[in-house]
Amino acid sequence: MFSVMLFMSCLLCSNSLSTNSPAATASTTRRLLSKPAKSVGPLTQGGGAGAGDGLSMLEAAEKRWDMTKSSPPTPPPSPFIRPSQEMSPPSLDSYDVAILGSTLGLIYATKLQSMGASVAVVERAKVQGRSQEWNIGTGEFHSLQSALNLDLTPAIGSCFDTNRVGFGEFECRVKGVLDLGIKPDIMTGILKEEFEKAGGICFEDTSVSSLLEHPDSVVINKADEEPLCKAKIILDCTGNGSPIARDYRKDKPSGICVVVGTCASGYSEETNDFGDVIYTNGGINEKNLQYFWESFPVGMVKEGEKSNTKTTYMFTYLDADSRRPTIESIFDDYFDLLPSYQPSLKSVEDLNIIRSLSAFFPTYKASPLKIDSNRVLLVGDASGIQSPLSFGGFGATTRHLTRITSAVHEAIPLDLSSNELQSVNSYLPNLSAAWMFQKAMMKTPDQGTDSGFIERLLSGNFKVMDDMGPRTMVPFLQDVVRFDGLLGSLAGSFIATPLEMPIIIGHVGIPALIEWMGHVAALAAFTMADALVSPNIDPDRIPNQKERW
Repeated sequence: MFSVMLFMSCLLCSNSLSTNSPAATASTTRRLLSKPAKSVGPLTQGGGAGAGDGLSMLEAAEKRWDMTKSSPPTPPPSPFIRPSQEMSPPSLDSYDVAILGSTLGLIYATKLQSMGASVAVVERAKVQGRSQEWNIGTGEFHSLQSALNLDLTPAIGSCFDTNRVGFGEFECRVKGVLDLGIKPDIMTGILKEEFEKAGGICFEDTSVSSLLEHPDSVVINKADEEPLCKAKIILDCTGNGSPIARDYRKDKPSGICVVVGTCASGYSEETNDFGDVIYTNGGINEKNLQYFWESFPVGMVKEGEKSNTKTTYMFTYLDADSRRPTIESIFDDYFDLLPSYQPSLKSVEDLNIIRSLSAFFPTYKASPLKIDSNRVLLVGDASGIQSPLSFGGFGATTRHLTRITSAVHEAIPLDLSSNELQSVNSYLPNLSAAWMFQKAMMKTPDQGTDSGFIERLLSGNFKVMDDMGPRTMVPFLQDVVRFDGLLGSLAGSFIATPLEMPIIIGHVGIPALIEWMGHVAALAAFTMADALVSPNIDPDRIPNQKERW
């Protein structure tokens, strides 16, 4: 469930540590993030959210956070997608698919180009990954290689045997979850080389101001409103800051995940041989926040290799209530609590911070997002297809890559209506059911929930899942909510802690519980249909290609 490093790792930026006071105060975070970078080598900074130094990232995130808390989003003066009844200009370079955003968009581009489509990638910065690591499970990585038919192993920067899960008195180890650290700069280089070798085109340093949707294709306009090219289908891979999503998201986010953290050296090599998928070392604090930790060793590739470098994140789930604290104050707590989370670290003074992260990730119940367009499709974080428990899209990309690219490839020659194209982003009951977990893992400012409730709840649930075995635990930690695992873990938790059930109902609320039960019922129906109906469907027996799609 916690692909947490994914897109958020993508937001990491350089800075260094030089502190005079071990206590984390309001000025400590600003002082740390304002220091010049103490580089450990050449660092590449791709485009997209998070580019810049640590202090500028914090200030930009804080400004957006204030706006998000204060009021619903203000609609832009003009829509990003504008319709036109005329046919597109014949003189423009034309592609089957154009992809906006290259951070994860290059994965979709490489796959579609290998399927025979002509594809262009439009990126406002350089098409390059950043010098860091994104974590992914070994099985997910193998699936990605298989889907792309590429050897991506040169991009592996770290591998370790196990990750820890722990809440209060419960602790266990899991295998195959976020146990590989992938270097985005190397992976992007491999993908770009393969993409361009197959005939793909990359438009770098190119900002897009608008899309003009004609009956036959979509024209992409540059920042100066000059046409760049046209394509039959546009895929928006620009993440949760998508200007198209901004046109359609009229309300405040349904939930928020605030994440702060660092990649730093200075930890003990002897204890830096495993990661944490999700871990707590305290209850709900005076800010009405339950903090969770995630960490991964960095730079361990060969067996027996040791490293004193680790990426650590502290994250929390909350709503966009105006009373919620600043991101800076949460980062203050991170520095204050880090030595107790990592006992080998006596003081934050001992760290050499290489990168830092300060960000928040909005999530919406109305996801995946459908828009009113015959030729534009939102994918990845732009559509909200990532789990509300995650703050990144790398894992979600690997899971939906084949499904989405197959549908888009079949749709290229068809004259589809908006309802037909947007069916790619149809209702997903497992995604909707995951909202209950986020609600259960946050405390609103007005709730009287005791400080240990969330730790007790997670400790009991995860103990049941651990007893049920990896077939239940691993998918859940990878954002895959399965009906059998969900039903079994709920039943086991009820039997183990029946007295907690009224407290849980009071915490999440009866309306939310009823809504969730509807999604669980839909998940059961989808699971049954997949088992009984899908094996008997032969698409080749449907003569009309459009109906088959």
